[in-house]
Amino acid sequence: MNKQSTYLLDNPSDALKPSEMPKLLFMAGLASTITYALTKISLGNIAKISSIIFIVLGVWASLYYTKKRFLRFAYQLLVLSIIVQILSWLFSKATHPELALDAPDIEYLSRLFIIIPIAWWLAGKTRNVLLLWLAASIGIVTAPWLRGDGVEEILLGLQGTRVDFNISNAQHPSLFFGTLLLGLLTLHKRFWSSKKYFYIPVIAWVALVIFSLIIVVITQTRSNWLALAVTAAFAVIAIFIKAIKQRAYKLFFSFLIIFAVLVASLHLTFRDILSNRVSAESEVVELLLNGNIEEIPYTSIGIRIHSWRAGLEAFLEKPLLGWGPNGKTLAIQESSKIPQYIKDDYGHLHNTYLEILVNFGIIGFAIFSIFIGWVVKSLIMAKKTKKMPEDIFLFSILALIFWSITNIFESYLMFWTGVFLFNIVLGGALTYIHSESKEKAAAYHHG
Repeated sequence: MNKQSTYLLDNPSDALKPSEMPKLLFMAGLASTITYALTKISLGNIAKISSIIFIVLGVWASLYYTKKRFLRFAYQLLVLSIIVQILSWLFSKATHPELALDAPDIEYLSRLFIIIPIAWWLAGKTRNVLLLWLAASIGIVTAPWLRGDGVEEILLGLQGTRVDFNISNAQHPSLFFGTLLLGLLTLHKRFWSSKKYFYIPVIAWVALVIFSLIIVVITQTRSNWLALAVTAAFAVIAIFIKAIKQRAYKLFFSFLIIFAVLVASLHLTFRDILSNRVSAESEVVELLLNGNIEEIPYTSIGIRIHSWRAGLEAFLEKPLLGWGPNGKTLAIQESSKIPQYIKDDYGHLHNTYLEILVNFGIIGFAIFSIFIGWVVKSLIMAKKTKKMPEDIFLFSILALIFWSITNIFESYLMFWTGVFLFNIVLGGALTYIHSESKEKAAAYHHG
């Protein structure tokens, strides 16, 4: 292993040992983490208490019980992100006091680092990861009933009405169920490999896949459809490469046929909803391709185009440290090209990456990029050292691809929904840097 990899993973003897922590402390941390995953979507007050417990105890425990240099590097990035967010606010206060917030807001970038205490409490154990994801999945599947109108709203969606189940707007449940769908497909062998009562988990898996597909369709979020399509293409390429290495050509073509049948069935079943939504703004797309930006109306796509232009102009004015935590709102409110009725309804730029640049400049975006790079590299090294099962690695990477694409078209990092998914999925995957022993990187592993 090269020097850089050694720095990233240190050595197995330095990994997390749950036995070093008092059992009561560990159980409190793990239980509060699972409770958070279960209740965040529909029972926010319980989730808030749980998050305080696992974050405070997790940060303290992960610093006290480990000497890992790479973990300290992550915390150093956290400190830097807080400093940059404060500096950005101070410069904004000094140069544009009438536009700056009364106090700094350090939550925007810092929330992503919640994956560190989550990964700590899962202790590198696959059973804990699956328990976390199961809890979050239950929260997602029950949300249409706990937050929305349940069956009544689903039936409206099947008739062509765009539904959102009272979760911010339709894009957010689409994000939830798109991620759930990816998890079900990539972790399918964990349902199919049960020897006892085989039919029960298989029926549950089929029902959940169909239900997830239905919700993704009736929430009618084109950007998430695009993100799923691109993510599926990456998955097909990955499976193809693996098939070549293992000479499993028949298996690959069988998968390809099943995938094609699934897509065709989806198109035939929801043809009207899909075609109407996709073609709804063809004129706007044509204007954009022809470069007639001024003529683009303020439709769903049009609002994004105009807000992106306003955001880019604001970034170019203050590229180093940005406009502060409310830069995204100022970019829209101070734009002379955006009409007042749009300013009254929208306070974000519909693009996470542009928002980071506008709020915190190139320096803030650099910290964000380094942190994402650290997470991805940690996952790759955990996979290479065979601490992480293959299917969990595949799901985490595909979910990150999906999440990254959707954030081009919506500022999910501004909303608790996108942050929650990021922390739950990647916090679960990141835990393998704490694995006490090498896990067989098989498609199915109990942990």
